[in-house]
Amino acid sequence: MSFCLDASAIKADHRVAYADAFAVATALAHDAVLLTGDQEILDLATKWPVEDLRH
Repeated sequence: MSFCLDASAIKADHRVAYADAFAVATALAHDAVLLTGDQEILDLATKWPVEDLRH
């Protein structure tokens, strides 16, 4: 249940899609780097560890 709350908090605090918020919450829960090419997530890369797959 807290996983849903974490994703909801990310969605409420940032301009990202709800599915993207779950991806971020999953990465944070596992202390992992989120691998993505999604611009919404990449725009907030200073908020959590992200690696851009487009490069």
